[in-house]
Amino acid sequence: MTAILALAAVLAAVLLALALAQPLSGFALEAIVQAQERALTGHATAKQSFAVSTFHSAVAVLAALLVGAPTLAVLFLVGWLFPAAMVVTVPLKLLVGGWLLAWDFCGLGVPHHVTTLLRTSPARLV
Repeated sequence: MTAILALAAVLAAVLLALALAQPLSGFALEAIVQAQERALTGHATAKQSFAVSTFHSAVAVLAALLVGAPTLAVLFLVGWLFPAAMVVTVPLKLLVGGWLLAWDFCGLGVPHHVTTLLRTSPARLV
């Protein structure tokens, strides 16, 4: 029983660390995005406040968790109720987990800058 509680605590700590890493590092990553945008386009958008940047990052994390957690729960239940389905559910769990990590990493200070970078001509990106 102690091992199960320890495993649950470690899993909760990892999820909490992944969920808080992006919002708490948003201001530093915002500076990196501003520098890259200035290098690619020649100008930068207005800098957001720490509170707004943290809020946007928290919303991105929450959206990923609201979509990913129920999906992983359903895949777990299907695999538990129908063990033969694990041939399909285990790879799908890996794909969903990868999608969650990719969503988390792609949301690092970038979402409100995407339209500006998409308007940049491809010739300037080279």
